[in-house]
Amino acid sequence: MYLYLVRHGEAKPKEEDPERPLTEGGSETARRVAALLGGMRLSVGGIHHSTKLRARQTAEVLAAGSGTVAPVTQVPNLEPLADVEELAESLSQATTDLMLVGHLPHLDRLASRLVSGDAEREVFSFPECGVLCLRRRPASESTEGGPVWTVRWMLDPGALPRIATDLLAAGRSGSQGRLAAALSHELNNPLAVLAAAGQIVERLLEEITARSGDPDAVARLLADAKGTAEMSREALRRISRLVARFERLIHLDADVKQRRPVDVNALLNDAVTMLSDSWGTRIRVIKEYAELPKVIGHPAGLSEVFEDLLDNAATAIEGEGEVRLTTRLESGYVWIRIADTGRGMETEQLRGIFEPSFRVKEGRVATSWGLYTWRQIIHDHGGDFRVRSQPNRGTEVEMSLPAIVDSG
Repeated sequence: MYLYLVRHGEAKPKEEDPERPLTEGGSETARRVAALLGGMRLSVGGIHHSTKLRARQTAEVLAAGSGTVAPVTQVPNLEPLADVEELAESLSQATTDLMLVGHLPHLDRLASRLVSGDAEREVFSFPECGVLCLRRRPASESTEGGPVWTVRWMLDPGALPRIATDLLAAGRSGSQGRLAAALSHELNNPLAVLAAAGQIVERLLEEITARSGDPDAVARLLADAKGTAEMSREALRRISRLVARFERLIHLDADVKQRRPVDVNALLNDAVTMLSDSWGTRIRVIKEYAELPKVIGHPAGLSEVFEDLLDNAATAIEGEGEVRLTTRLESGYVWIRIADTGRGMETEQLRGIFEPSFRVKEGRVATSWGLYTWRQIIHDHGGDFRVRSQPNRGTEVEMSLPAIVDSG
C-alpha cells in the first residue's frame, strides 16, 4: 500500500479571513503539484482532508489537476492537533492507496510515527503543499523489529523545476512530460529521503548511546537503523537508474537526424523503471528477453513508444494483473511483444485503432493519436507494428525492428 501525505497550500492569515482559504499563490502551487502528480500516474482509492477550508481546497485542486477519479472526503482525524496513534493504527489495516491532506504539526508527527515508531522524533518537516510518499511493507518483506512503513520519495514544491510542471500543465503527457516528472521526484526527492534518513540515523545513534545498558532496546533500534539504511540504498539506486537512462538518451540523441545503435532490452527496462513506481504492486511485470543484436534507431522515439504502450497496458488492467515483455530475433528482425491481461477490445474496435481520431473510452487506447503515432515511429524505423486483442483476455502489441547485421 502507498500513502501520500500532503500539507495544505499557503493560506490567508486569520486576520484577513477567519476561514483561512488558500491564497492565490497557494492555489497556484497546488495546481503545479497536481500537474506533476498527474504526470507520475498516481492512483489512489481516496483523498481525505481535514475539516479546515484550506485543506479541502488543496485536496480538490489535487484531485482535479492530477486527473484522479478518487472521491474527496472530509475526515475528523486530520486536524492540526489530532492524535496520530488511532490514525496510524487504522492505516495499518487499510487496503487501498490513500492521499491525506492535513496540517502541521499533525503531519510531521504522523510521518515520524509511521516511519520511526515514535511521533515525537521530529524526523520530517513538511513545506506548504509538500508531499511525502510512504510504502507499507507487505508481510513477505517485513523484518522483525524493522519499520513497517518506508519512505519512497518526498516532494518539495520550492524545488520543482518550473519546466517540469510547465510541460505537464500544458498536457504533454508523452515521454517529455514523464521525463520532466521523473527529474523532479527521482532526483530532488531521493535527496530529501537521504536527508531524512540521516536525521533518523542520528537520533537512533543518540538513543542507542543513551540506552546501551538495555540489550532489547538496542536490538530494536539497530533494526530500525537497518531499515533506514535500506531506505537510503533504494533512494541511491533510483538516482543511479535515472542518471544511466538520461546519459543514454542525451548521448544518443545529440543529433536527432543521426540514428545510432540501440539496445532494445535496455530501453524496455528503462521504460518499466519509469512507470513501475506508479503501478506499485498492482502490476506484475514478466520479462522474457532473448540475447539480441542492437538495432539502428532513435532511442527517444523508441522509448516513447515503449513507455506509452506499457502505460496503456497497465491502464487496461482493472485491479491486479500481468504485463509480459518478450523479445526475440527472427529473420534479421528484433521482435518486441507487450501483452497484458486487461480488458481487451472487440473486433469492431480493432478495425479503427490506427485512425488518428479513434478512442476507446476507459479501454486500451489512452489517446486519440497514440497507436497511429507509435505505428508511424516503428514504420519510420523500417519495422512492423501489429495489435491483437480479445475482450476480457487482454491485448498484445508486437513490433519488429531491423537488427544490425554483423558483417564479420
